[in-house]
Amino acid sequence: MKCFLIGCRSLLLSVINLSDLSRLMMSVCSQRSLPVIFPTISCYNSPSGSAPCQSQLTSLRSAPSKVVDRWCVNVCVCVLSEGICQYMKKQTGPDSALLRTKEDLHAFVNNYDASIVGVFSGADSSHLAEFLKAAGLLREQFRFAHSTDLQLAEDHGINSECVLLFRPPRLSNTFEDSVVVFRDYLTIGSLRRFIRDHIYGLCPHLTLENRDRLRVRDLLTAYFDLDYHHNVRGSNYWRNRVMKVVSKYAGRGLTFSVANKKDFLSELEEDFGLGTSDGGELPFVTIRTRLGHKYTMREEFTRDGQSLERFLDEYFAGRLKRYVKSEPVPERNTADVKLGDADFDYLASEHETMLVKFYHFCLLRILCLSEPLTSTLVLIQMFSLSSQLYSDPNIVIAKMNAVNNDVPLGYDVQGFPTIYFAPVGKKDEPIRYEGGRELRDFLRFLKREASHSLVLSGSKDEL
Repeated sequence: MKCFLIGCRSLLLSVINLSDLSRLMMSVCSQRSLPVIFPTISCYNSPSGSAPCQSQLTSLRSAPSKVVDRWCVNVCVCVLSEGICQYMKKQTGPDSALLRTKEDLHAFVNNYDASIVGVFSGADSSHLAEFLKAAGLLREQFRFAHSTDLQLAEDHGINSECVLLFRPPRLSNTFEDSVVVFRDYLTIGSLRRFIRDHIYGLCPHLTLENRDRLRVRDLLTAYFDLDYHHNVRGSNYWRNRVMKVVSKYAGRGLTFSVANKKDFLSELEEDFGLGTSDGGELPFVTIRTRLGHKYTMREEFTRDGQSLERFLDEYFAGRLKRYVKSEPVPERNTADVKLGDADFDYLASEHETMLVKFYHFCLLRILCLSEPLTSTLVLIQMFSLSSQLYSDPNIVIAKMNAVNNDVPLGYDVQGFPTIYFAPVGKKDEPIRYEGGRELRDFLRFLKREASHSLVLSGSKDEL
């Protein structure tokens, strides 16, 4: 077991026996998995940075140490994972640290993560109050500090109230400034937008923690053996080569990042079809758009950046072929229920109506045991439906393994099976089928929604 919190004096860990808590606490905990961790905030942030008074502290009375069956929550330093540790550290201390000297400022910004520092004229500044409110709302995502000494901003050419955004020293480069000054009128909304637009810079470090925030935009990522804890210089070797190229394409709607490929091995294999041995020490380069479209740079990354530049030129020219995860299309695919790749152009033309069922093969047996009327019935009735409509040239009954294939945009698969109806010419605007699972229910739905009269045939032995 690892101990991550040694030396963290601002964090108190408690062991609580749930059998001795009130019914209210038990009702809360009964909705959660055990063990349960409740972080408590000691006080509201004070501009002066003074310690909280005793009345502001929230205390919990420790229960007897005996263990009562499974209803004992042991929250101790030895069993906290590193992720929980980092979360708990963010919950301790003030929303914004008070900086009194330039030495305090240098120590604060010399951190693995970015820092937002507000410099104000005094503790009674209205802008400081607004800054502290923003810090309270955003403290889980970013680091905040403030000072009431305007001299702390003089080294950055500022002699009035301001907010300074310091990017991490490990990401310092020659392509952009390490410090960005916020000059607009300070409100919670304007400060939030400023942080969102500037904190990551031209080419941030993509991690498992920030990937959701970075991927709200179209994002190019270069994956390689990146380690900013033990090999900053080596990590920036490849990052600088990426930045030299992508700096030419800034402002064109595509954002950029670098990542440790070891953190994303399963994603590279599952989502992009890249093997763990591909490329050796050279970076993998991928693009994932906010719409879910994916592209991979198949050409080997060159140190002069020429291959990356060609890849970007092809992307912006619209000549890149999207990568789509798909099972192989069988040589003989004559069954009534088609098995095709994830490109729906293969399954049905714009002049055909389509009813598609998304499933997961590995879950069929489990679903058949637990929900026979939901899974087995759907499977049988879809086969029966395809037999009934075998002679209809204008309709396609399809199925797709939603785990082994990329589900197209617009088909939100939640649970298995999920069924969608795509009208003629509107495959990108499907209708989720929520009706009954009997054959007559499917036929009634298709008669109502299809743009043509159904051509029904007798049953067919081979499906």
